Amino acid sequence: MAKTQAETTGAPQLVPIEELQSRHKTPVAVFRGVLAAKGWKPGKHVEENEYIRAVAEFLGSPVSGKKVKSDA
Repeated sequence: MAKTQAETTGAPQLVPIEELQSRHKTPVAVFRGVLAAKGWKPGKHVEENEYIRAVAEFLGSPVSGKKVKSDA
């Protein structure tokens, strides 16, 4: 099978966020929260590791949105 140009040049592979939601089975509420927190719009293309990191940050953040000191 022939490699795509992105695979041969080492360029980052951008994937639609909706595809990543399906691939990682992200619940709709979490997905919508990540979009709001990141300012992303439907149809945006990101790298898979960026999506995973965004979901993890969203799930680990406080509900109030305030920054929490780690030494508190």
